[in-house]
Amino acid sequence: SKLPYRVEKMSQPPTLDSAALAALLTGSLAIEVDEDQAEPQSANTFVPRTWAGIVTDIAALNGSAKVTADNQRAILAAAVAARTLASGAVSPALSNAVTADLAQALRVMLRFDLTSTITFARSAREALLAACQVALTRKFAAFGQDGFRTLFTRPPVVYVSTALESHTGFLATQLGFPRSNIVVVPNQTSNGITSMDQVALRSLIERDAQELRVPLLIAASNGAQGQLDDLTEIAAIAAESQLWLHTEGDRTAVAADHAPCDSSVFGPGAWLGLPWAPLAIVYRQLDAREAGIAGNLAATTADLLPFWALLRSLGLEGASAIVRNAAALLHEAHATFTALPGVVVETPTLAPLPEVRFVYRGAEGDDEFLVRQVNDLVWPTLTAANPDLPVSVAATGAGITCLHVAPFAKPDHEASTGRLAAAATGVAETLHRVAQVRPLRTLIASSLKSHPGLQLSDLTLVTAVPVRYVPPYLGDMSEDAGRAELARINRELVPHLAADPDSPFAQLGVTVTEQSDPDGTVLVAIGARASPLSQEDVDTILTSIAAHGHALEDPSMHLDKLSKTLQQGILQAQLALEREQEARMQEEGLLRQVPLVSSVLNWFSPPVQKSTTRAGRAFDLSSGTIMQTFAESSESEVAPAPAPA
Repeated sequence: SKLPYRVEKMSQPPTLDSAALAALLTGSLAIEVDEDQAEPQSANTFVPRTWAGIVTDIAALNGSAKVTADNQRAILAAAVAARTLASGAVSPALSNAVTADLAQALRVMLRFDLTSTITFARSAREALLAACQVALTRKFAAFGQDGFRTLFTRPPVVYVSTALESHTGFLATQLGFPRSNIVVVPNQTSNGITSMDQVALRSLIERDAQELRVPLLIAASNGAQGQLDDLTEIAAIAAESQLWLHTEGDRTAVAADHAPCDSSVFGPGAWLGLPWAPLAIVYRQLDAREAGIAGNLAATTADLLPFWALLRSLGLEGASAIVRNAAALLHEAHATFTALPGVVVETPTLAPLPEVRFVYRGAEGDDEFLVRQVNDLVWPTLTAANPDLPVSVAATGAGITCLHVAPFAKPDHEASTGRLAAAATGVAETLHRVAQVRPLRTLIASSLKSHPGLQLSDLTLVTAVPVRYVPPYLGDMSEDAGRAELARINRELVPHLAADPDSPFAQLGVTVTEQSDPDGTVLVAIGARASPLSQEDVDTILTSIAAHGHALEDPSMHLDKLSKTLQQGILQAQLALEREQEARMQEEGLLRQVPLVSSVLNWFSPPVQKSTTRAGRAFDLSSGTIMQTFAESSESEVAPAPAPA
């Protein structure tokens, strides 16, 4: 079924006929994009576009790679609303139908009380303003007639959660209240969860009552700005002091039965693909006069028409299926990620949750730096590999990267059961490898004693242990030349190991990659696998790295080192022989070393020669050391030398 618009190129803007509107509202609308209009065009060119081209432009500019069944329906719903409003004024019949249909659909979908009143607002602050006006009307019977004079002697006070503090200025301006009458209740933190402090709230209410001010309304957060106040306790305080309880946040809809609020505001349009749709305000019980006041600030039919058109296009069952899919995905996310080692839920585990965050906390003894590295690795990798899933990267209060699962913010028209579990397979494998890094590092450290050419780096990696190969001639080089030679060998090690068909890495399921420490030193990272390695396996890996590192050494450096060693050895041998000669001369006496005098002295006092030991020197090329050698000969006493002539 093709789009019932004229999609050929026109000289005039496209028109929307009644058949197109009927097709959209009955859910039978489909679209085919012309090939020549597949590329988006800038509005600055002012070239007339077909409806198919307009849909392509909006999808591309809105970040969608292509026009899908989901985004085309939302875009065309807005187009229907725009053409309808452009055709003339909105009739009362259409206005009443839009409001009534949307209210009834939300009651049925979210199982609100059928006696509840549902209106719509453009923003959350306007919804809070409407709730305050209704609460004023209920609290002060003469407010509608006497206005501010009713509030002069006993001014009302509104208590606002810290998450809703941005509304206070607007609220004070619109209600004409002093800023002191709009009190921001401080927060408390318990078990890592930040919420409104109920003790402080009670204290503020009691203080204002003693000062003859009238506590009027409590505005609590039910998921707004990521804060979840304890609505059960707050509702008890509100009932005890006869205050109006207003909540803001998307959790309101799915947890309506658990929080008896007088009014709640949330955004159902985002669940169906219209994040810019008006917000819904659910009043638990209003009389006719209060309902009229609530309707005064309601969004107009022009604001609601795209949402209404989209809901009519999906049908009640289709819209409900989207919500059910989102809830099922949340349960799947909770079951999938909490089963991973070291992963915990960051947000409060209230069921059902419109969104949830998961963070890796690690095992006992893991330092914070390692935990941050793991979170920085696994969650961005997961989100980048699964752009179609409603997952994104967020940060905890401590600034640690975490996984944010928010299916209600990214509606899915298809059931996604099993998709998150499949996506989490890679995360599970990575976390199992992380758990093996510490024992692998211990094994490598103990094995390096038998591999003097390898050194263990202090660099902390998430899934690997870094080592470096240090050639034996490195100490004879200058600092810059030594750093360059060290980088060359270790950089060539990784491809050298990968090219070796007999390398043990493939057999053991271990990877080797090139890494660098903060000072730029090139390292060889031995990747941990999901299952532990034995000491024998580690010895095999290190032996292979050492052998390939030795093969990459520069032969000329060995010759230079040997030449320098020989020169140093000869010099040391000469010095040793000279020292021995000096010692012998001191032992025999100085006169025996003088010509002629020595002959006379030897004649009068001939030296007695015993078993003599003649010392020599030997040079070991393998170790570069000089060793002393001895040659012994036994001789009888030597006859006296002849008398000098």
